[in-house]
Amino acid sequence: MENKKYKVALVMICINEMYWPFAKNMIESARIHFLKNQDVDYILWTDMPIENAYGCKIIPTEPVCWPYPTLLRYTLFLQQEEMLKDYDYI
Repeated sequence: MENKKYKVALVMICINEMYWPFAKNMIESARIHFLKNQDVDYILWTDMPIENAYGCKIIPTEPVCWPYPTLLRYTLFLQQEEMLKDYDYI
């Protein structure tokens, strides 16, 4: 039986500087523990400088105050709908 490798997008929102360190920890942990045998892309909607991207695909996002990043998350994701259609799982 053949094991299919799925194309997976782990999508994350990290807006405003106080949250940037949390993204680093989550991404480092995901690279170790999350779906190790699958083709995983890490996609980060953020306002952090690109050099701090931790090897993720970055979607530049304007900073907004909490709770807007979480309230508008699906709006942000749908703005990239065409790109996200390439994944088996998100």
